[in-house]
Amino acid sequence: MIGNGNRYRAQAGHTLLELLLVLSILGVMFALLIPSVNRLYQWFELDAASRAVTSDLRSAQVSAWVHGDEHEVKFTRFTPRYTLWEKGVFQKQKQLPNRVTYRLGYIENTVATLGFSPTRATGSGSIRLVNATGQQADIKISPVSGHIVYDGVQP
Repeated sequence: MIGNGNRYRAQAGHTLLELLLVLSILGVMFALLIPSVNRLYQWFELDAASRAVTSDLRSAQVSAWVHGDEHEVKFTRFTPRYTLWEKGVFQKQKQLPNRVTYRLGYIENTVATLGFSPTRATGSGSIRLVNATGQQADIKISPVSGHIVYDGVQP
């Protein structure tokens, strides 16, 4: 056994074939992961846009009640933007992300105005935001109470 000591020595490293195999497995895993990450990013983008629209609608509603003025949120046809109005005067324009579109009343883009009055009467309706992957988020305004509800992103 004295002349045969190499048999029990630990392996010093990995072969080139083993390294290439590990790298190819990692490459396949990353290739499968990229579409999932993109879909998740678009989900978060749609959720953030929906929360922003809901917040702007609630803000217009509360401002109408507190200040005693008419407030409106106007959605512009075929564009990913909407505008905020107070007493018929333009206040601010908001931009949706490029991959997010809206539908009012669950039909194609139309020009629409959601108005809020100081008498707590409100325009009822629904807004559906849709992203490029087909995920959608609904924002609903109750005709009776004026309650604005966002239920989250639906697949």
